[in-house]
Amino acid sequence: MPSLYEHAGGKEALHRLEDVFYRSVLADPVLKPLFGEGQPHHVDHLTAFTAESFGGPDRFTRELGGFTALIAVHRHLKITEQQRPPRPRQAKRDPLRRLCPRALL
Repeated sequence: MPSLYEHAGGKEALHRLEDVFYRSVLADPVLKPLFGEGQPHHVDHLTAFTAESFGGPDRFTRELGGFTALIAVHRHLKITEQQRPPRPRQAKRDPLRRLCPRALL
């Protein structure tokens, strides 16, 4: 049985997904303060995290410190309720459906 990583299209497809996500975050006036002008490596790190979470290569853990590092990097952020993700039924999922139409969104 293929993993979710394989079903989603592997690294290249997840990189495209994360690129769309990251550009949308940087364009969002509510979320942009958390990200500033953005980081050139962020899409790569997001891709590694999602790939590993979906059953792909464990690069996020091996090279980027895994979940512990993720928490440490984000701990200082003062995320408001308005900046928190909506519940799944409220989320706008159309961009994800275009990139991963077979994904269970």
